[in-house]
Amino acid sequence: MKLLIWISNLLITIVFTSLLSNFKDDDGYIILQEIELSNTKIKGDFLFDTGAQLTVIDSSLLESFNYKDIGYITSTDFYGNQKKVKKINISSIKINETTFNNIDAFVMNLSAYQCYNFKGIIGFNLIKKANWHIDFKGKKIKSFPISKSIYVDKATKLPFKIKNESMQVNLKITSKIYKTIFDSGAKNEINLAQEDLDTTKIKDSLYSVELYTNTLNQKNGIKRTVLFTKMCNLMIGKNSFDKKVSFNGARTIGIDFFKNTDFLIIDFKKGEVLFNNTKKPQTEDIITKHGIYFKKLDSGEIIVSYLRKNSTLQKLGIKVGDKVLSVNDISCDDLNICDCNNLLNKEAKNGSIKIKFQDKGELFSF
Repeated sequence: MKLLIWISNLLITIVFTSLLSNFKDDDGYIILQEIELSNTKIKGDFLFDTGAQLTVIDSSLLESFNYKDIGYITSTDFYGNQKKVKKINISSIKINETTFNNIDAFVMNLSAYQCYNFKGIIGFNLIKKANWHIDFKGKKIKSFPISKSIYVDKATKLPFKIKNESMQVNLKITSKIYKTIFDSGAKNEINLAQEDLDTTKIKDSLYSVELYTNTLNQKNGIKRTVLFTKMCNLMIGKNSFDKKVSFNGARTIGIDFFKNTDFLIIDFKKGEVLFNNTKKPQTEDIITKHGIYFKKLDSGEIIVSYLRKNSTLQKLGIKVGDKVLSVNDISCDDLNICDCNNLLNKEAKNGSIKIKFQDKGELFSF
């Protein structure tokens, strides 16, 4: 997640130990399940997010721990939407046995992450105070003092520099350099801005998708058009990659870039992200066969939330936002939003699909 903010210059004191902390890997996200805020244990999901310039605490937690009010500040999300939010100072945040003192944080309603139930986001203003070893295989995360680099034999290295309170990576496509943020809270491999389309010169190989989405700074969802492609020979440092690239919002290297990785190391002393690629890459289409996904709203209605342009279903008159009664005869009336979304979107990947619409009757795609 990208949050553009001003950060005060506070003296940060850190007490390190060498213990491991468990995390859960939910859809690729790195999620801690317990931390301490001002010496108060808080159980819940906390997203480890290098793209959030400031730590974020859900507003529901404010009565659970002590903090100092700072005032209000303007936050800017991934799409450039701005919003005034409360800013506080937390005397200490403890992750397992490592304590980070005097951490500023936003206070926000994190319900926009509908199906993740986040209670907070561990942002870059805390993350940059330590080196990190993330073991995806064992679901363990460990912090080290910045003075101690973490050595790993035969690791792929991505060099970065800290700029504007974020980790900036030089992504080279042909002869042009794109300043790109490493964002572990973004669900993409590589995302570029819409204006980068002209310089990448790949317009003929793009898939276009319209989707219904919202962000932390948007109360209501809106329609957006996102472009996708597969690009080869993308250079970062001395390494070449073939990755799925989207064009939508800020330039980021997201957590899906590392989905075939056993471990991820963030070394601020050397300015390197290290990882390995021991898992066999899975063959994955850029766009699913039918090019459609669904979403259940708070009202209980189901809508088309994602639709590939020029797909069979779009040519039949389907639009993003159309109301759906069932998918392959599944209505999921008794399921919560998250379970319903998972079930219907699993059906959307089948070889054939039958969709019953509120005002268009039944339509098929094979």
